[in-house]
Amino acid sequence: MLQNKLTNVSLKLKDYVKVENLKLAFTRTETNVIFQDSMMEFIKNNVNKGLAVLEVAQKLNINLKDVLVAGNAINDVEMLDIDAGMKVLVSNYEVRKNILAYISDPNSVKSVETPEELGKLLQSL
Repeated sequence: MLQNKLTNVSLKLKDYVKVENLKLAFTRTETNVIFQDSMMEFIKNNVNKGLAVLEVAQKLNINLKDVLVAGNAINDVEMLDIDAGMKVLVSNYEVRKNILAYISDPNSVKSVETPEELGKLLQSL
């Protein structure tokens, strides 16, 4: 018997199923479905990276303006949507435009193409 409730379940998609960077939220359930990296993930809608960052910042008494978050996929949307001091999306143009469509203020997110470019950005700070 599980002592903790499941927060997510991931399934590998068949090679012929091509869905990437799509997030579905259902109104009458506590579950979201995310498609990324050839996986389909069922995730409780009250579990995400944005809430985790907010929780850690609060517990450690860190001002969000002093936080930098960086993400590269659809499961990073909530994290890129918090009021962090700097938000960076690391991906190519096609992926980036899909992810930015989910963000309330896409102009608040800096974009870089590669992890190497992220490294250069971080070194410049």
